Amino acid sequence: MPGVAPPQTPRRLLAARAWPALRITVAAVSRAPRRPPHRTHLTSPARCGALSSPSSTSPVWPEQKQYSDFCSPAGMAAAEGQGEERPLYKDPSAPVEARVRDLLGRMTLREKAGQMAQIELSVASPRALAELGVGSLLNGGGRPPCDGASPSDWAGVVDGMQRLALSSRLAVPIIYGIDAVHGNNNVIGATIFPHNVGLGASRDPELVRKIGEATALEVRATGMHWTFAPCVAVCRDSRWGRCYESYSEDPDIVRSFTTIVAGLQGQPPADHPHGYPFLHSVRYLLIQFPVLWDQDLTV
Repeated sequence: MPGVAPPQTPRRLLAARAWPALRITVAAVSRAPRRPPHRTHLTSPARCGALSSPSSTSPVWPEQKQYSDFCSPAGMAAAEGQGEERPLYKDPSAPVEARVRDLLGRMTLREKAGQMAQIELSVASPRALAELGVGSLLNGGGRPPCDGASPSDWAGVVDGMQRLALSSRLAVPIIYGIDAVHGNNNVIGATIFPHNVGLGASRDPELVRKIGEATALEVRATGMHWTFAPCVAVCRDSRWGRCYESYSEDPDIVRSFTTIVAGLQGQPPADHPHGYPFLHSVRYLLIQFPVLWDQDLTV
């Protein structure tokens, strides 16, 4: 993965090079007790491999074999060979509004509810994706797909989940999200950047844009499409527990750092229709843009 540190240094801090005047103390962090790894039904390397291979006969998901034929090239070729006409919503040349109306018109109430749901990977299953049509997955709370997951493990799991989603009745792909708030910080070997409070001290919006680009590359390298970032809170009371996610207490400074959006998502062309999501290419990400203004916790 380009720009990613070798495995023996899973977390790099670039602050010393980017901001010579900034001093980061890590001694307290190194003395802190290590949090035990999450123990779920997904944590073993064998299960991580099974998640990335929906057509596998692994016993991890006993029901997954029944969905595998739908995902195979042979299965898709057979469907095309039966002369089935491609629905309008699958035609990339058709107008967006027409495709949306066509898809919604074909969906049952249950499928619409499924598409509106986002589930955590630890509770994902072939039934949830291929039968219930869940619309989105995420890795929440720093939870990896398995202990010691490599970037290729992450990508394999995302691809496996996508194959299951495409085997559903309407074959609507999922959106896969992760908290890549200061770099793709959940992945071993990814570049870790300072929190927003440190970036705000740099007073360098262009540097923050480049950080967004680097983060987008490393997230897309693991197959994911969506980051729950950036946070553009304007914190004015340090008692708020996430004040470190604020660039500044000055709204103008925070506004200037929204350049990270262009880094993460790409820059829309002048003729891009207003109100439509924009992805410049596979290098970039969808973003979630939480705005929390004037945090005031006084009573």
